[in-house]
Amino acid sequence: MLKLEPVPESTFGIYMILYHEAAAVGLLETVLFHEDGVECISEVAIDLLQYAVEQLTTLIVLINNGYMKPMSVKEMECETVIDELERQKRDLQFDISMRCISIVRYLAEHMEVSGLGACSATNLYKTNDVPSILCHLLQLEPWRRINDKGDLQVFNYGRWSRPSTEDLTRMHRSEAQLWLCLRQLLLEPRLQHYYVIDECRRTSFCRLQAKMTDEKIDQIPPLGELKHLLCQMAIGDYSSLHNRGNGVKNPGCAVIEVVPQIKEAFLRGVHKRRKALAAAQLERCHVDGSEESRRSARRLLDSYASEAALAMDGGGARCARCGDRAAKKCSRCKTEWYCGR
Repeated sequence: MLKLEPVPESTFGIYMILYHEAAAVGLLETVLFHEDGVECISEVAIDLLQYAVEQLTTLIVLINNGYMKPMSVKEMECETVIDELERQKRDLQFDISMRCISIVRYLAEHMEVSGLGACSATNLYKTNDVPSILCHLLQLEPWRRINDKGDLQVFNYGRWSRPSTEDLTRMHRSEAQLWLCLRQLLLEPRLQHYYVIDECRRTSFCRLQAKMTDEKIDQIPPLGELKHLLCQMAIGDYSSLHNRGNGVKNPGCAVIEVVPQIKEAFLRGVHKRRKALAAAQLERCHVDGSEESRRSARRLLDSYASEAALAMDGGGARCARCGDRAAKKCSRCKTEWYCGR
């Protein structure tokens, strides 16, 4: 779309396409908490798992490319239209990737419910080495950053805000999801059949012991089992990993393995029609100030500004001014939250 119109008058239409992906991922994060949600998507669970793991990898790339370094107001004022769109895309990508941490955890916990336990394990352990990705993210701590004024900020529900005293004493939700997902994968009975903990991996896992404090275990007691396992790794004892079968047999040679298909099939289908599709989308997303484009933009905004959508979006919102829990959203920009009028 940007090749057809290198300098668009407005980025609103393109931004809404990107925002739609973030909204869809947010809904998936909510419904997959319960195993019934995972059971309902069993036919596409492997595709979703592959997508979510790719988002975790993208999160690491974002951080390594300097995303956590905040931009100053002066830098934002000097942005071109394309620069602004790229910044918005990175912000949405970061939000999507953070939400995919929960999705990976839920799919890992309920892999047997989906009926694709062996295929999910292959994807998690062999294809993508998710335990190492989780370990790296725990070291990077992507849920916190220092802003341009030197103040600490934490990422909650799609926005950066100043943490309250309660936030500083409580484990961040993304950190909790990472720890619980890692615990699930390292204590999974299928581990011994799919995953080899070599010296490089053992070293990475053992570094996490310094972050596994008593305060965190008090908040999430099941992490005590993970700490015990990490201590065993530190002294080179792997016996517990090989004696935790719980009746799960070595699958041996997999005759049939379910692999992700949706994305590749879609890209093959649109490969020769990309320019035509981009031109059609550009026409739909064009905002030129006319009455028709204004009505189209209003419909898009209203779809995300309904009472139900705001109720879901405001689950953990914080006041932009004081940092307390917020219940009111700005009626003008529809993005900032405040604790009062």
